[in-house]
Amino acid sequence: MTIEGVIQKNYYNHFNEIKDELIKYIENHKKSLLIDFVDYDNYTYEQYMEYFSDINKFSQQRLISIDQENDTIRTFRFDKRLINILKEYLSKDIEELQVPSEFFDYCKLSEFKNLKKLTIIGPKKIMTKEMINQIIGLTNIKELSGEFKIADDLKDEIINFYNIKFLYKDILVNCSSYNPEKISSAVSSNPPKDIDKIISFSKEYNGGELDSLYVEKNINNKEKRVIHYSIDKDYETPNFDKINLLILERVDTVEDILKIEETFEKHNLHIDKIVLYLENKNYDNIDKLKKLDVKYKFRIGYEKTGQEITLNEFIMMRETLNYYKNMILEANLSPVEQIMYAYDLIKSFEYQENYEKLSSTRTIHSIVKDGKIVCAGYSSFFSQLLKELGIECYDVSTTVPRLNKEGKIVKYGHARCIAHFNDKKYGINGYYAFDPTWDSAHNIVKCVDENGNEEFKMTRNITEKDNVVKSYDNLSLYRYFLISGQIYQKVFEGEKMPDFKSAEHYNPNNYSIDDDIDTNFVNAERIELTKFIQILRNVKLSEGYPEDQINDVINDILEVNGFKSSSDKLEEVVQKR
Repeated sequence: MTIEGVIQKNYYNHFNEIKDELIKYIENHKKSLLIDFVDYDNYTYEQYMEYFSDINKFSQQRLISIDQENDTIRTFRFDKRLINILKEYLSKDIEELQVPSEFFDYCKLSEFKNLKKLTIIGPKKIMTKEMINQIIGLTNIKELSGEFKIADDLKDEIINFYNIKFLYKDILVNCSSYNPEKISSAVSSNPPKDIDKIISFSKEYNGGELDSLYVEKNINNKEKRVIHYSIDKDYETPNFDKINLLILERVDTVEDILKIEETFEKHNLHIDKIVLYLENKNYDNIDKLKKLDVKYKFRIGYEKTGQEITLNEFIMMRETLNYYKNMILEANLSPVEQIMYAYDLIKSFEYQENYEKLSSTRTIHSIVKDGKIVCAGYSSFFSQLLKELGIECYDVSTTVPRLNKEGKIVKYGHARCIAHFNDKKYGINGYYAFDPTWDSAHNIVKCVDENGNEEFKMTRNITEKDNVVKSYDNLSLYRYFLISGQIYQKVFEGEKMPDFKSAEHYNPNNYSIDDDIDTNFVNAERIELTKFIQILRNVKLSEGYPEDQINDVINDILEVNGFKSSSDKLEEVVQKR
């Protein structure tokens, strides 16, 4: 006889032997009934051979039995005989039920109105939104268990714990037989809205404790961290053995931030320090965060700086950027004119390193606060301002060949920007490079030496032999403004073309980066001098230069930038930093 034949014969025999006992067992279990279905089709080959190889030995195995120790009906089959007994004797007031899914092919779930906990055993199923809504609608179920795979139509509406448990409309769904010792992570489409449920469930599961918690947001099927609560050592306060640290990222509104904080307090999860990561953008009602600044050690980290700053520093940075942006927008300028206005504002800061704290000259909030800036600071500040004007911009890193004190050519790190815009007024469309660092020289004068030779110099380089005959405006330099790809390597001699793949991209409109950006940059045309003069005129008037002096201002700019005399070699005068 085959194994299948032995199983079928023995099952029937065993079923008939314990039928009356089964009926009595089912009648006595009015609140809870558990059936453990052993599906030998799912056994591995090794398990199969070990369990079924000896037919004589196997024939002695009980294929349906009552496991008194675990209070469970254990069966190798789930056929009509067992289903008919369940249909007739299973209490309609049952509150907890564990059965194979085939049970509901014969019994209506709606018959069990008091059912609160349902476990479906057998092959893994895809749990869809329609399926779970049907179960919820037919019963008072509070917990559903089984080997489930979550369908896509459910993912945006659930709170997912470890991908093995999730909450949906206050229903707990166990997707796996695995139960972790502790719950410390969750995924939600709206963490601020769901944080109360997440904390409540996690604490309850963990026996009232919650040492750490990661909450991520489902963004386009990718999980991004939003909330991180943990007990950590604080490097800034070594006298504290441990503190509770709350980190918030990608939180959209101030109201959401406050709601999260209030929820942690409600659950008696004491917070000593909050670190809030924000985009460098405006937030409505940001002044409301001042209550957190008073209540906690409160710090803000903003886009890519890797630093934690105070709320006042963030607010001051935003006020400065808004002031600059509004000043430019109110002038009603074209895109390239807006860029020149922004260029003038940023290069008005004088180049100055802070050797005691190098980062302070490279981040916008520190530049606004201290006024010291280097190339990375010029680049990031200029890019951020263009982004807020709606202009796409890139920060690109490069290496610049330069003579050192020993007279050897060495390469130094440097940063500049490339912007993409379409200015219909001037017919300028493409990618152009800008270097506000190298155009930020101050106090330029024209000198005549003892031999009558004219030369541009910075005031700090004037000698006793120089006779200063003319001074120039501090915003006169545009040698590295609006540089097209056609002349990039001529202007920036000894440098490679920009590497856009590794550039920091400031995209105000969230559209995809053009795959042909390198080609588009190289093909951008050089601006005509007449257009440059017209741009200068409109921008300088917008900046407040007197109209009766504008021609002199423009002539000085053309002169100092070498447009009037090819012998003017300003690049030898203005140190490239």
